[in-house]
Amino acid sequence: MGRVSQKYEERIKKSYSEFRKSGLGKWAAVYYKGIFRNQYSDPKLIYDIFTKNIIGEIKKGSITIVDFGGGDGVLLNIIKQQLSKKNINTRAINLDTNEKSLKLCKNKYPWIESKKHNITKKYKTSFADLALSRFVLQYINKKERPNFFKSMYLTLKKGGLLIILWPGNDYTKEFNRFTSQITGLISKKSPKEMLKSHWYPSFNEAKKNIKNAGFNKIEKVKLKAILFTSASSWKDRFKINKNDFLKIERIYKYFFIRYPYLFKKLNKKIYITSNLFVIKAKK
Repeated sequence: MGRVSQKYEERIKKSYSEFRKSGLGKWAAVYYKGIFRNQYSDPKLIYDIFTKNIIGEIKKGSITIVDFGGGDGVLLNIIKQQLSKKNINTRAINLDTNEKSLKLCKNKYPWIESKKHNITKKYKTSFADLALSRFVLQYINKKERPNFFKSMYLTLKKGGLLIILWPGNDYTKEFNRFTSQITGLISKKSPKEMLKSHWYPSFNEAKKNIKNAGFNKIEKVKLKAILFTSASSWKDRFKINKNDFLKIERIYKYFFIRYPYLFKKLNKKIYITSNLFVIKAKK
């Protein structure tokens, strides 16, 4: 993760697992199968994206999972619980550079092996059955992304499975122009700097990186899930003062007028929308 993105992430008020509330207007609100869910901790969403694919692809009674950028471990913990119901034992390893998140993971889920590690660097080779990453890709500097995918590739055994999830939009350039304004404001950096360090890739961009890392059988996981984020929901995640919040509202209004197809208006509120892109691939 680049230094600029790291500074942006340091503004987070809470860890992912503390965003438990669901519903339109809350941070991480995803509309999936008829209701708004929490994208970080909803068991059904996690099962359909990760656990179901693990069960379908890895026919073993005991597996090793490595989460690249797993934060406080909430995803690994839910997957581990779901797999145990299918009589699958899990060795779970969480790699991250954020010491605060790793400490939270150790305290909450001591059965997860929490390791401080730069996820764009090689960890261990050919030992894991599954490498996964969720909501991390957009924080990886473009120049470091080939190393990020190569690191996951090297970690896997032959035939091992990769599952990666990130938010994005089919209108990649317009969407990134919008997000760079918001993230730049939060991190006190220019939008131009943020576009270098905080880029939401298109599906094809990510697919190309994954293929170049050596993966094969690259598939898009079908998922009809839409993420809704309003200007006010940023308050739940970041330490934003009143003046900055007013600036965020103005950014929303400007882009809503210029690129209305990026947004939805519900209950008189404007929401930027994004897809949840999911790719699975084999080594």
